[in-house]
Amino acid sequence: MTDRSAVDHGILFYPRGGSSLVVKYLTEHLRAAGRPARVFAGSLGTPRAYSHAMSFYDPAHLVVSDYSPAVAAHTTGRDPLQAPVPLHPSYEDRGDVPDRLFSAVSPRTTTHIEDYWTRQFAAHDAGTGGPLHLHHLTPQHAAASRLGRTVVTTLHGTELKFLDAAQRRMQLASAHGLTVAELGHRFQSDPRSVLSLIGQGDEAARRDAEQLLRDRWNNWTHAEFWTRG
Repeated sequence: MTDRSAVDHGILFYPRGGSSLVVKYLTEHLRAAGRPARVFAGSLGTPRAYSHAMSFYDPAHLVVSDYSPAVAAHTTGRDPLQAPVPLHPSYEDRGDVPDRLFSAVSPRTTTHIEDYWTRQFAAHDAGTGGPLHLHHLTPQHAAASRLGRTVVTTLHGTELKFLDAAQRRMQLASAHGLTVAELGHRFQSDPRSVLSLIGQGDEAARRDAEQLLRDRWNNWTHAEFWTRG
């Protein structure tokens, strides 16, 4: 590898926030310095929309995954994460939206997303001319690992908050010898007994645990899967 080697960048999400701007400005800077820098990213919507990757990034150095058909599938009751080009999950629990929380995504669905990105990276030789710089912790990492790519990762604030929230729920479940899914199912079927169980600790801990249990607990069913090393 030389100081002029290519640096491909992968970001699972369509342009939607600060991390997309990081990718945009960083790749523009690298190209200005004489280093090839492509972006592998999701896209949503039509030209001139902020979420439209071809309008947001430099289209001459972009490999797009169009999530528009997946989002359209959601409106008809189908799973957008099982679409041929699967929509990304989210680090934020935002209610009834197509991109559900990572910890609500099953291992089987995750494998489907990983399979897609493995094909996408392989078809376009991502990371073969230099490192593959991946933004956020996402299924793109599994795809890069399958292909034996050299990976550099940038963590962003959203996944750090997600990991902290998942750890809190895992610790609560573990304190009672249960998985997150098991504690969630018990709470759904008999909330009084579960609240009585956790009420044996101090008052502050009880209030915190009660808030966690009432806060869309079913969306954290696969927390252990998404936080394992």
